[in-house]
Amino acid sequence: MSKNSDWSDQEDNLLIQYYPLESKQFLCNLFPARSWNGIKQHAYGKLKLKKEITGRTVNGNLSPLLEETTEAYYWMGFLLADGSFDKNGRIALTVSEKDIEQLKKFGNFINTSKIISSTRTTNYMQNAVIHKISCYSKYYGTKLIQKFNLKLNKTENPPEFQNILNNTSAENFMSLIIGFIDGDGSITFMNKGKNTSINIEIHSSWLKNLEIIENFIYSYFNESNPDTAKINANGYAKLSITRTSINKKLKLKSKQVPAMDRKWSRIKL
Repeated sequence: MSKNSDWSDQEDNLLIQYYPLESKQFLCNLFPARSWNGIKQHAYGKLKLKKEITGRTVNGNLSPLLEETTEAYYWMGFLLADGSFDKNGRIALTVSEKDIEQLKKFGNFINTSKIISSTRTTNYMQNAVIHKISCYSKYYGTKLIQKFNLKLNKTENPPEFQNILNNTSAENFMSLIIGFIDGDGSITFMNKGKNTSINIEIHSSWLKNLEIIENFIYSYFNESNPDTAKINANGYAKLSITRTSINKKLKLKSKQVPAMDRKWSRIKL
C-alpha cells in the first residue's frame, strides 16, 4: 500500500475510534503503511477529527481500564476490592509482599513498572512490606469514576454492581467478579481438603452487591441459588460459595484473565 493511497472504510472507522485520544506511536503502529503526516492530514482534513486534550498523565496509562474487554473488567474488579480512587484522577493499588507478581501484571496492563515499596504495621505483622502502583490522569481517571459511578469512600459507598452488569456483557461482568474475588476474597479448604469455599467478607454496605454477584454466578451456570449472602454475626456482609461444581467452573473462568494462581490453584479440576 502506498502511504498516500486512498483510505478504506475500515481504516476510517479505526481512525475515528482512536485518533482523538491515542498517541502518535499507537496510531503509527495501528497504520504501519501510513506516514504520521498522512494520518494527521486524513484525520483532520477529510474526517474533521481533532485530538482531545487528555492532560498530564503520571506513571502509566489508565485508558486500557476503560476498554470493554475481559482483562479491563478483571482489573476493575480487583481495584474495586483493593484499590483506591480520588477525585483528581489518581488510582492506586497496594498489595502485600506475597502478591508482588500480581501487582507487576497490573503494571504491565497500564504500562508502568514503577512500584513504590514501604513497610507498615498491620493487625497481623509489624513492619510488613507492602508495594503500590499509583497512576494519575485527570482525564482518564475521571472517565473511570464516571463509567463505574465510583464514590470516593467506596468502602461505605460502593458502586452499584447492577448498573455495571446492565451496561456490559456477561463475560465482562464475570471477569469483574474474578478480579473482585482476587482482591477481597479468599479460597479456603473444607472437609480436610476435599472441597473448597470461595469467601468474600466486606463492609455491610456491600451486601446488595454480594447478592448480585451470587445471583449472577448461579444464573450464569444455570444452577439453583442457595442465597448465602448475608450480614454475619460480626456485622460484615459475607458470601460463601461452597458448591464444588460452581467453584470448578469459576476456576475455568479465572484462566481466561490474569488471575491469582496462589488462590485459584486450591481448586482442583
